[in-house]
Amino acid sequence: MSRTTPSTPASGAATARDPRAEILEAATALLSEGGWEGLTIRRLALRSGYTSPAIYHEFGDKAGLVDAILERAFDRLVERLERLPWSDDPRERMRLNFREIVRFGREQPTHYRLMESLHPEKESKIRSAEAARLRLEEPLDTLAAALDDVERIRQSMWALLHGLISLPASRRDVDWCEGLEDTAFEAMLVGLLGRSGEPR
Repeated sequence: MSRTTPSTPASGAATARDPRAEILEAATALLSEGGWEGLTIRRLALRSGYTSPAIYHEFGDKAGLVDAILERAFDRLVERLERLPWSDDPRERMRLNFREIVRFGREQPTHYRLMESLHPEKESKIRSAEAARLRLEEPLDTLAAALDDVERIRQSMWALLHGLISLPASRRDVDWCEGLEDTAFEAMLVGLLGRSGEPR
């Protein structure tokens, strides 16, 4: 017989359970183990200990669950970006942000793929996605006066990020160079801005 939503412990007993957090933890584990094909409400109910109706009550439907997973992933990315040291040089701020996103994407490849596929019209629903975008674009906005084509550097960064995260995940037979993200980022930036910071 399936278990219903666990009851809250009595006062003085163990800390009260958080159904939302526990279900999201279980969903994250299923994603890591089997990708999106492995995440079904039935499997999630078995993994989390909460019934399917309890999961639907908490998230509305599977789309609501996916939004919650995205929000949580972006929250964690923003937390990591906010812990980075501040630099007065916008190029250095871009470099630090870039490096941290590569690390995050390699550590959380399933979440990264979902985040990377998020369309702009849906981004507004996920507050932390907007916060992450603003964090990444702030150095670009600072450099905008010196740039003839901001969109070109934005797309270049996006393409380079995707390659640096996705290729090591799909080509594990390659002995990828340590610090490749720094080399690739610097090559891109010099190619677009020149060493002096002026656009080519």
